[in-house]
Amino acid sequence: MPKQETIDALAESGKFDIILSGHTHLIVNRKHKDVLILNPGELCGYLTDKPTFAIIDTETMEAEIIEL
Repeated sequence: MPKQETIDALAESGKFDIILSGHTHLIVNRKHKDVLILNPGELCGYLTDKPTFAIIDTETMEAEIIEL
C-alpha cells in the first residue's frame, strides 16, 4: 500500500496526469497541483459495505465516485 508521501512525491514529479491506487478499500478523489489522485474504493463492498467505482473524465481530469 503506497504511503501518502509516496503518492504526493509521484504527483510532484510532473511525470503523471493521474495516479491510481487501490487495495486499501478507502476512497480517495483529490488533486495535488494538477494531478488527479484516485482510489475508487471497493467494488464488491465486502469489507466496507459500500461498493464503489470511479469514472474519469479525461477531458476535465475529474473523477466521479459512483456507489452501487
